[in-house]
Amino acid sequence: MASTEVRLYRLGDNPPIKDRGDLVAKDIITIRGYSYGELKGFVDDPTHHIVDNVANSHEAAFVMLRNRRAEYLIDYAGLATDVLAAHPIDGLRFQPLERLEVHLILSKAYPDSERVMARLEAAAIAILADSKAAG
Repeated sequence: MASTEVRLYRLGDNPPIKDRGDLVAKDIITIRGYSYGELKGFVDDPTHHIVDNVANSHEAAFVMLRNRRAEYLIDYAGLATDVLAAHPIDGLRFQPLERLEVHLILSKAYPDSERVMARLEAAAIAILADSKAAG
């Protein structure tokens, strides 16, 4: 249906990360409730020795990074952009870490699921068409 970018944020003096493997033995920040696709499973794997400092919100995560509670922050591009527009951080750098595909899934057990799914798909198509026309 669509895709989203997972970004890795860092302050200027922390080295860039090439891929998820470079996160091994690092201190990072994630936001409670997000899986970042399969990335959270990698982060949570004890064999990778990653210290995950979990923030309760995107705003709190960026405050933690600004205060150097960890070396890196993992966040979705769109959500992070909104936070940083309101609260910029000097010396902040980011890089794409992964691209995730977004899918609509609705249980057939949901009442009138076929009609609801058709409406969701139509809305998604309209949103994508609007964003392409605007940008």
